[in-house]
Parts: sequence; C-alpha cells; structure tokens
Amino acid sequence: MTFSKQDKNLLSVAIMAHPSRMKFIGDLKKQLKDAKVHLDQGMGVWDTGARAWRSYNHDAVWHLVIQDDAILCADFISKASAALSAADAVRPVSFYLGDVRPHPEIVEPALDMVREIGLPWLEMEGPWWGVAIALPTALIPKMLEWCDAVTETKRYDRRIAWYFAKQQIRCWYTCPSLVDHRTGDETPSLCHPDAPTRKARWFIDEEHLSTDWNKAALIIKTSVTYP
Repeated sequence: MTFSKQDKNLLSVAIMAHPSRMKFIGDLKKQLKDAKVHLDQGMGVWDTGARAWRSYNHDAVWHLVIQDDAILCADFISKASAALSAADAVRPVSFYLGDVRPHPEIVEPALDMVREIGLPWLEMEGPWWGVAIALPTALIPKMLEWCDAVTETKRYDRRIAWYFAKQQIRCWYTCPSLVDHRTGDETPSLCHPDAPTRKARWFIDEEHLSTDWNKAALIIKTSVTYP
C-alpha cells in the first residue's frame, strides 16, 4: 500500500503470514488492500520477515510490516500515518506494546508513567515485538544485511532489536498501541507454542482515544543483553 506522492508520509505495507493463518488475512486486507502477503515457505520466520522487508516501495519514506495475527485498530492507516508524520524517520516505530515477555518489569511501570503524564510515545530499546513494525526505508538495507548474517537467534523481532541496539538507535512505541494481538487457541505462537496469551497492554480501540502524536516521547533507559 502506498500513499500518493502529495502525502507527507509515503508508506508501503507488507504482511508476513503463515499458511495455517490464512483465515486472518481477509480481516487485515480490509484496511491494507494493496499490501502484499508474504507466506512462510518453510525456511523459518526470518526468511518470511526478510522478504516482507525487501518488498518496500523505494519511493516511500516508511515501510510497515504487519504479522498475520495482528488486530488493527479502527481507521488504522489514517492513525498510523498521523503517528509517523510526527516521528522523525530515523528510528523504528512499533505500533504494539505487549503485556507479556519480554521485559515486563520495564514495560509495565514505563507505560503507567506515560499514561499518567499524557505522552503518546515510549522510547526504549527495540522493537521488542514483531506484530507491527515501521522502519524508515533508508534504514532497511543495512538492517537486512546485518540480520541476514545472524545465527545466534531464530527470532525475527530479536534480530531487528539487536541490530538497532548495536547502532544505538532506539525504538518509539505508540501509546496507546494501534495494533492488538489475536489471543487464545486460535493463534498459539508458532515459535513458542506454550507462551501465555499475548495482548496489547493498552489498545487504542478499548477507550476510543484520540492522540496528539506531536508531543514528546518518554525516554526509558534500558540495557538488554542480546540475543
């Protein structure tokens, strides 16, 4: 999906998916009509994700990769575009902040603080979740080159977060999240089948919120060991 060249943000979108979850693609395509779907071909989650990243529109400022088990908020593209318009195109942006691993001891108090202060962003390491990540297209080639060579972890989101930690580039997380995560038996984790139910810690549709994305980010100091 690409906005017209008259728009401030040019955004392309891809969906990374597993054949066992094709039933969810229809819901995503209602809002992401032109997004290309990249199916797992048996080469692992990184292969699927890397193909989704390589499909970015070279005329776009941002490229967004959505996973098949994401639930998009109402009017997602409009809200995501507004958020990205306010974010400098120098860092990852995550539209999802989860309520379970990794690092709940960091995330929970940080989100409580950002809600109390009334800011729209958390700045931390990451992206720690792969559900919905936007990257400036200028950063994608070097990210892929580095992550393609990683052998220490098979985890898609961990590779990306590790790369940006090495570059000392931190991630901005939208607060509230613009994307939720399908829960329950319908979408057990493909990498960690015994993982607990995964949900956005604070989802925008739950409170029908409007957000001023032009406000500052709350910066949380983190130092995480990778992989």
